[in-house]
Amino acid sequence: AQLGTDYRRNIYSAWVISPQVNYRYQQNASELWLGGVLKYKRLIAGLGGSFSDAYKVNLGVQGDNLRLIYGFDYSKTKLESQFYGTHEVSLRYILRGKNNWKK
Repeated sequence: AQLGTDYRRNIYSAWVISPQVNYRYQQNASELWLGGVLKYKRLIAGLGGSFSDAYKVNLGVQGDNLRLIYGFDYSKTKLESQFYGTHEVSLRYILRGKNNWKK
């Protein structure tokens, strides 16, 4: 489950702040993540972390209908107590209804 919102001082502001809380439950293991995303015009930057020694950084850009994000996760394994990093790239197509305004 994920809970978050976008905060914008007014509708003309170029800055958007999006705090997020994410709870994951999978095969008898659960994890709580806290983080946020900062958007400025077409640039996106995000940070997050869990209470189980895992961290994430995101950087990206957004066009009118596409969003490209690079993410790096840094986490610790329970078996070896070592830290490992993973990379991910996300490409998102943004659907807009005909009554929505462009942000």
